[in-house]
Amino acid sequence: MIVYLSVGRSPFPHADPEHLAEIFGDEAERLLPYVKELSSEIMTIEIDWSTHTLDSATEMAMTQMRKRHPELSDEAIEALGWSFGYSYF
Repeated sequence: MIVYLSVGRSPFPHADPEHLAEIFGDEAERLLPYVKELSSEIMTIEIDWSTHTLDSATEMAMTQMRKRHPELSDEAIEALGWSFGYSYF
């Protein structure tokens, strides 16, 4: 997620499958569908905007993704949260 979403390389999140391939080589072909799915999945989390701010909604989405995907590192969850929050900014 960190590589794919350009964490540390861009002031805003953006998908970069080419950089994923540069870093992971042939393994990127297997990883790409997974990271795309995670990026899409966080956006399907329903938010009640009448009770949430952008910050609280982002935290809630990150919490949901932690529960759904315990295999993800904190850094990967934060990258997903960064992307989620930016998309609603």
